[in-house]
Amino acid sequence: MNERHGCISIDCDTISDYLVAYQIHPFSQKGDQTLDPVYAKGIPRFLDLFAELNIKATFFVVGRDLTNKSHLKIIRRIVEEGHEIANHTLNHRPDFLELSSAQKEKEIMCTDRMARELLGVKMVGFRGPGYEVDAETLRILRENGYLYDCSVFPSFLFPLIKMAVWLKSREKGKAKRFLSLLKRFGPWAMAPRLPYRPALDKVWQRADHNGHHRNEDNANKEILEIPITVLPILNLPFYGTFLLVAGKGYSWFSLSLVKKMTRILCFEYHAVDLVHLQENEVDPRLTVHPGLTIPLENKRSFIRDCLSQMQGRFQLLTGENLAKRYLHNTDLSHRSLL
Repeated sequence: MNERHGCISIDCDTISDYLVAYQIHPFSQKGDQTLDPVYAKGIPRFLDLFAELNIKATFFVVGRDLTNKSHLKIIRRIVEEGHEIANHTLNHRPDFLELSSAQKEKEIMCTDRMARELLGVKMVGFRGPGYEVDAETLRILRENGYLYDCSVFPSFLFPLIKMAVWLKSREKGKAKRFLSLLKRFGPWAMAPRLPYRPALDKVWQRADHNGHHRNEDNANKEILEIPITVLPILNLPFYGTFLLVAGKGYSWFSLSLVKKMTRILCFEYHAVDLVHLQENEVDPRLTVHPGLTIPLENKRSFIRDCLSQMQGRFQLLTGENLAKRYLHNTDLSHRSLL
């Protein structure tokens, strides 16, 4: 039995979400029922790959896409094929952490409610837009029956990656924004690499990080944080889009290091990773987004090879099943969480 476990997740951000991120105003306003290329092409291609390799994954879905009948049809296929859908907020707002508590709860719970009503699914996993999470968000999740959060990106390069988006965007005040990013995300580089129960005051730390007896009043004891995997020792990014752009040399070195030294894998793709810029309805100004101009067959072949290598080393589960395994198995929790 493979003692190394992991999960593969897909962020289902649409082309519209990327236009917002890069501050690009769309050429025309499209109706709410327009089929986005991410749903028309990207997600079905990932589903086909997962079916071919017999992998069950977790799809982080933006709630408003549940109101689009064409998108809902694809989301139903995700569920019918045995994958997990998890909460990626209602509107994927870049300023999610700046919202009031009531607004954050609405962003989370409206998506949760629609998944129950339209799909008969109770979501138990969450990822914040832009990998952002705070104690208030974890409280909302805990009080509404969530098992895990998957927002922490423990790499010192993370603020630089975020800044690269703003440098390519049309946003004003970029230098000020960068300083804000460094202040906001600096501590996350020190977050644990293994799943952990976060402290309420500093959610990038274990509740018992000082080695003291765990104080249950100071821990989100029902919430497991599953950090996105970074390279052992080097602390460099290790996720789908980054590997596509970094090239095969970095990618195979990274895969080799992760397979040797990582016990719990949390690997993230974006559904847009299997979309090409020349496909219908993709705004040509999104050439600024990494990976969109790489030939589709090259990307598909590369992703298939990466998935196969990870599948050969790790027992791949959905985020929900990975969280349950470590929350309810005392032995594994002791070895992996502390």
